[in-house]
Formats: sequence, C-alpha cells, structure tokens
Amino acid sequence: MRYLFKAYLAAFQGLPRDVWLLSAVIFINRSGAMVLTFLPLYLTLKLGFDLLFAGQVLSAYGAGHLIGGWLGGWFSDRIGALRIQFFSLLISGIGYLVMGNMSSPSGLLLIALLIGTAAEAFRPANASSLAAMSPPQLRTRAVALNRMALNLGFAVGPAVGGFLAVYDYSLLFWVDGLTCIAASFLVRFLFRQRWQTLTSSQQGAEVEAEGCHPLRDRPFMAFAFLAFLSAVCFFQCWSTFPVYLNQAYGLDEQRFGLLLSWNAILILAFEMVITHRIERFHPLAVAGVGFFLLPLGLSLLPLGSSFFFAFMVMSIITLGEMIGIPAAGGWVANRAPAAHRGKYMGIHTMSWGAAFIIAPSLGTWLYERHGPDILWLSVGLLGVVVWVGFVLLRRYSCSAAAAPCRSAEEPCR
Repeated sequence: MRYLFKAYLAAFQGLPRDVWLLSAVIFINRSGAMVLTFLPLYLTLKLGFDLLFAGQVLSAYGAGHLIGGWLGGWFSDRIGALRIQFFSLLISGIGYLVMGNMSSPSGLLLIALLIGTAAEAFRPANASSLAAMSPPQLRTRAVALNRMALNLGFAVGPAVGGFLAVYDYSLLFWVDGLTCIAASFLVRFLFRQRWQTLTSSQQGAEVEAEGCHPLRDRPFMAFAFLAFLSAVCFFQCWSTFPVYLNQAYGLDEQRFGLLLSWNAILILAFEMVITHRIERFHPLAVAGVGFFLLPLGLSLLPLGSSFFFAFMVMSIITLGEMIGIPAAGGWVANRAPAAHRGKYMGIHTMSWGAAFIIAPSLGTWLYERHGPDILWLSVGLLGVVVWVGFVLLRRYSCSAAAAPCRSAEEPCR
C-alpha cells in the first residue's frame, strides 16, 4: 500500500498550477457531458428516426469536428488559446440548448454541424495551452491529468444522463448546455491574468515562418493518418457500440451509462500512474500498443452477451485509451514548434474529426448491411494495421530523412 501511494504521489508531482486549473475547467464541462453519449438512442427511441439517420447526425457533428479542429488551431496561434476555449464552450453550450428543442431532420443535421464546429475548436486550443503551460518532460503527464479530469467528469455525466434519459431526454440538453456555459466563464475567471498570453505568434508575421509547418512534416502527417484510422475504431463507441449492446446484450440506458462510468473510473484510478511508468518508452511505440488494444476490445464483442463480458470488453478498450492517447498527445506537443503549435494541434484534432465524419456512417452501414460480426472483425483488423503503422513510423521519425522537422524536445530512442 505504501509503494502504491508513492507511485501515485510521483505521478502527480511537478505539474504546474495552471495545468491543474485547466483540468478543473475540463472537469466542470465534462460533468454535464451527456448528449453525444445518448444521441443515437435519443434519435432512434425518442424521435423515431432510423439508425442510419442517427449515424448521419453524428457524421454532421464529425464534419464540425473537422472544421473546428482547423479553426481552433489556426486562431489559437493568432488570438490566443484561452480566448478560443472561452468562445468554444460558450457557443457549444448555447447550441445544446437549441438542439434539445429541435425535431426536424434538416435542423438536427445543421445544429449538429454547428455544435461540432464550436465544441471541437476547444481541443487544439486546450492542447496548445497545456503544451505552453508545461515543460517538455511533463507534457505527456499534463495530457494524462487533463484526461483524468475529463474522465472524472465523465464518470458523473453518463451515469446521471442515463437516469435523466429514462425520466426526460430534454434534461440532457439543459444540463450539457449549462455546464458548457459555466465552464466558459470559469476559463475567463481563472486565467484573467493570462488572457493576453498563450498566443504563439505574438511577435508578428516573421514568427509564422519559424519552425516546420505541419503540412511539410511527413512523420507528423503519417501520424495524423494513423490517428484517423484509430479514431474510426474508437468512434464506434459513440455510434454502433451502444446500439449493439442494447440489441445483443440487452443493456438499457442506465446500464450503458454505468458501463461508460466504469471506463471513466478506470482512467481516474490508473491512467496517471501508467503514464508515469511508461514515460521511458518511445511515445510512438506506446501509442501503437494502445491503439491496438482499443479495437481489440471491440472485436471481442461477438464472443459474449452478458453484462460482465461487456465490462471486460470496456476494460480492454479503456486500457488502450490509457496507454495510447496520452502518449500520442505528448509526442505531438513535443514535436510541434511554438510558432505552429496551434496548427499541429489543429491537424491532430482534424484527424479525429475526419474519423467522426466517416466512422458513424460507415459503422452503421456495415452493421445494417453485413451484420455486427463483420463490423467488429473489420475493427480488429484495422487495429492490427494501425499497430504495424506505428512501429514503422517510429523508425522513420528517428531517421535522417525526418530530421528537418524534428524538435529538440522530441524523444528519439
């Protein structure tokens, strides 16, 4: 027990105060995050749309994810990452309040696009802030702490959302919207002394030319493509996964919410310690293992049908998250030059946004046309491809051909 306590203490030591404050904002925001989790069930069970339309709404959000990722990164380098986070949270909160009063197909698609654009502009801005607030050797752990706060809130949000959905689905939109708005004003209050900082290119246009542009950084663009493939697998958790658990496992909204809370609890309990323990390994090697385990868990779904087996699958998926996502975020933060940090983070976010466009529609199409077994087998095979890709990328990123864009802060061992 004493050894375990020391391991936890060591994992949290040294992180700057502002990183903790930013994580507090994430916690407030994610404590009310529940609309996306239950959106496929809301659209099919409450509004009476079919599963394909639910996938299209999620894809519209994914299109916003793509747009918001680029805009959030681009504007973070120009007007400041904190400002982008404030406006992102405020606008997305208002968007959720509006969405809860819509029922027309065109209106739902449009508002999903707008919410996705506003909400996902937050990600590159938040990642840029974390990188600016943390020394290079602590950036992976800063990402892990941020995710810990996110999942601490996520342990609350879906569980509460499951109970609210049984009572009245409209409450999900009110809670999600108001917590987004509250988090936006918390950003403005907590970082009022830094409101004019965390802008990468404050010295003018000449700073824009410094460093390697992400579009010319071949290892980074290859990484973005592998992240896209990983996200295609991951986003099945927001589209076909809850529907399959409802149809094949018989899980209702409450038990699905508890299953997602189990994911958050595992991350809360173990991610920081795991991240600290595997810091000595190359982040791309770590990311490859994590992004293999995540689809592996999904590919096991046809082998069971019990609530216990669903917990086991979720545990494997969560282990992949805990290993892969902080390592990937830390590698990007250390590779990106300061002048283009927002753009690097924006393209990283865009790779996930592109997957959010494709994954729901592709997943639901495979599910409906060829059956869930084919879908989960395809996800598992894609995970193998991603793992091999990260092995090859690690070798190339440390080669002489990749040297022009390599940061001095990026590990190469």
